[in-house]
Amino acid sequence: MGLSLGAVEPTKRADTGHPSLPDRQLTDYALLCAAVTYSQMRLRDGTILLVWEVACALTPSYYRRNTADRQCSGRCLARWVRSALTRGLEIGNQMRVVMSMGSFVREHSPWRMAQRFHMRANSYAPEAYRRFQIFTVSGYLRSLDARVIASILGFQADNDILGNLCEIGVHHGRLFFMLALARRSDERSLAIDLFEDDAINSLSFEHRGRDRALFTNARRLGISLSEIEVYKTSSFEVKADDILSRTGGPIRFFSIDGGHSYENLENDLVLAKRTLHEAGIIAVDDFFNRDWPEVTFAIYDFIKDTNELIPFLLSPGKIYLARAGTATTYQFAVRKANPNAKGKFVRFLNHEVYYVYYRLPRWALSRAYDLAIGYGVRVLHPRRER
Repeated sequence: MGLSLGAVEPTKRADTGHPSLPDRQLTDYALLCAAVTYSQMRLRDGTILLVWEVACALTPSYYRRNTADRQCSGRCLARWVRSALTRGLEIGNQMRVVMSMGSFVREHSPWRMAQRFHMRANSYAPEAYRRFQIFTVSGYLRSLDARVIASILGFQADNDILGNLCEIGVHHGRLFFMLALARRSDERSLAIDLFEDDAINSLSFEHRGRDRALFTNARRLGISLSEIEVYKTSSFEVKADDILSRTGGPIRFFSIDGGHSYENLENDLVLAKRTLHEAGIIAVDDFFNRDWPEVTFAIYDFIKDTNELIPFLLSPGKIYLARAGTATTYQFAVRKANPNAKGKFVRFLNHEVYYVYYRLPRWALSRAYDLAIGYGVRVLHPRRER
């Protein structure tokens, strides 16, 4: 695709006799904007360096140094821009091949293979996944909650708390893979979701494709999931016996991030309560989220009406519930495993709840780190099969 520009005839300046273009400054900016705009359309082909090349060439020094007899023709300039754009496209194609080869080398490098082996063989596989691979999976799980969940799963593994793991509302599997990696030989994980794009995610390139993203990411990470561990249905159609029959026993970690209406939360919390292990945990997403007030109302009513489960931990993204006999133990475990996180005790419905958070600068840096690493890894590391 070329850039067509008409010829502009030079004129004589009466005072100095030097040739000049009519409205030279305006012409320079017009040509520069046209070239930069076209280059930005081709950024994914690797022509970002062309922007700097065109900008340097379109300065007045270009007219003075590179034209015979100080005569500058707009037609010559148009030919030069067309040739520069052509060279840029050729460079972009070459860079595309090099980046594809680089992706192949990275995928089969000893470092990457060592990561995968570490994730499969190490008893703290959830922590390895949180450190190395979690940013390659689209999702809404924050880094602070990922640290908290990894520390809870590690505490359960260290203290031989046996049980299964379940999540309602899996999305692309960002949190669910952490649960799946925490399985031991006699345990199962269960993913309950419609696995269909909804009105929120269908318009987002990053979060759409829920019907196949879970299985694509699982294959890429080397996580094996049996058919019985993936339950494609609405949580309204699920009964407690269905969960127990598919997993083979009670749930030691139950994550709820499905529908955000009051009825959805009420139903999901009852399911979690009826299937929970004696030393189990329930993590509910979007508590105190201003966009989903019904989540807060449903959790408040649930805690108020039941005496079995109490809140023991709060974060900016989630609330964690446990039985009264184990709540204090989990509080201590999370505080010990996350010494850099700030926290304080608050009272919520006559319960002492530990609120863990980052101060504003640390939280801002953490969020910026999440976004930078997430987008960087996704650009440099192709992970989807679309």
